[in-house]
Amino acid sequence: MMTNSYLFVFLSRFFLIAFTCIFISCNSLRKTPSMTATEIQLTSDRKGHTLHNTQVFSPDDTWIVYDSRNIDSAIASTNTISMVNVDTKEIKKLYETESPTQYGPGVGAATFSPTEDKIIFIHGVRNSSKDKPYGITRRTGVGISVLNPFQPYF
Repeated sequence: MMTNSYLFVFLSRFFLIAFTCIFISCNSLRKTPSMTATEIQLTSDRKGHTLHNTQVFSPDDTWIVYDSRNIDSAIASTNTISMVNVDTKEIKKLYETESPTQYGPGVGAATFSPTEDKIIFIHGVRNSSKDKPYGITRRTGVGISVLNPFQPYF
C-alpha cells in the first residue's frame, strides 16, 4: 500500500509539471498584438554615447541624456555630458570637465529628474592625478539644470 501512495504522488506531480509545461508552451503560441517600432539612429559622432540604466529620458520624453564613454568602464577619461533630441536629433552639450586626463576627473552615469529639467551624474574629484586617480571613493554627485548648462552644483 505504501508503494502505491508514493507512486500516486510521483505520477500526480509528473502530470502537474507536464500539464504546466504544455499550458505555457501553448499560451506562448497565442497571437498577441505587438507594437511595431523602428530603430532610428540619433547621433553619429565618433565619441561614445553611453546611457545610464535609469531615467535617461527627459520628463517630457523629448531628450535623452548620455555621457561620452566609448568603453563602459572608462568613466575616469570621460569628460562630457550631453543630450540629444529624439525628434530633431539636435545635440546639446551640458557639461564638460576641465583638464581631463586618463586619471580623471571623469563624468558619467547621467540621469534625468523625473519631474524637472535637471540632470544628476557622477563626477570624479577635480584634482585627480596619476597618484590619486578617479575611483569609487574619489567621486561625488553633481547636478545641472538644462536651462543653465556648464553651471554644475556639487
